[in-house]
Amino acid sequence: MLLAAGLGTRMRPVTNAVAKPAIPFLNVPLLFWSLDLLRELNPDRVVANLHHMPDTVRALAPLAETNGPPLTFTHEVAAPLGSGGALWFAKKEFEGLDTILVANADEVILPANPETLRRMHEQHERTGALATLLTMRHAEAGTKFGGVWVNDTHAVQGFGKDGSSFPNATQTLHYVGVILLSRRIFNYLPEGESNLLYDAVARGISKGERVNAFCEELVWYETGNPKDFLIASRAVLDLLASTSRRSNPGVMVQHVIDQYAPAGTARIHSGVNAHLLISPLMTGSLLSDEIQRALEKENAWAVIGANASVRSAVINSVVLPNATVHQPVRDQIVV
Repeated sequence: MLLAAGLGTRMRPVTNAVAKPAIPFLNVPLLFWSLDLLRELNPDRVVANLHHMPDTVRALAPLAETNGPPLTFTHEVAAPLGSGGALWFAKKEFEGLDTILVANADEVILPANPETLRRMHEQHERTGALATLLTMRHAEAGTKFGGVWVNDTHAVQGFGKDGSSFPNATQTLHYVGVILLSRRIFNYLPEGESNLLYDAVARGISKGERVNAFCEELVWYETGNPKDFLIASRAVLDLLASTSRRSNPGVMVQHVIDQYAPAGTARIHSGVNAHLLISPLMTGSLLSDEIQRALEKENAWAVIGANASVRSAVINSVVLPNATVHQPVRDQIVV
């Protein structure tokens, strides 16, 4: 299940036009980055919940199904139900399944090692855990981000920014929004709106259920606000332009672009720090060579979406598909 119903308030005004999973990251909607992460598990189908701007997510289904399993939708019409409520609302979609994977539909997660989710799934099945969370070490786990507090065997003790409630915890890890669940989770889910971790998984822990943290080296980017979205865009362009493109994260990024970016998308790189990812533009736009020269002068970067009209310099910015740039832009997402 991919969680796609959020309002994306921190990404406004972009999310006034599209749901967050439909926002292009390197010219590929975020939903497809999540789908590609699941590829190694060969899911037989994927369920995505909808609420905000649902048609912008539904429109992605044909391309998603061309490259992967069927995509089914549930629609939380009145209000988003939260991560737990989404699973409760979609319960009938998972009848007969013993294991369910739930992930955010709007994140960029690039494991350093191949087959990370396959190994996570094997551990989950072997231990019979109620839940297994994909985690990583992060300096801000438990401070900026709510931490996953674990003991020496990575058994989860609890969640949050205050570890004093978990005396057996020896470290805190960062949860990246991917979790494997036993069907027993429905024994702990309340009806209606809820948080999957705090209202269901934590309840299971209190009843003696085993919950594991699967800790991996991950390239993970915060994309929940415009500033971090731009930082992540530059970082992934840097990855593609360096020798790291041969690493597992680099291979994954190139695969996503090859599979899901608009036809004709090309990456042009010149110099050490000038990067341009560009899709076919509207007639009358600047030529890609002109855009690239402006970037080279400032060691800058840009990502420009399909059918955009670009008539001036774009510096350290993302121009979304069909947007128009009449005057120079810098450090912006242009809608």
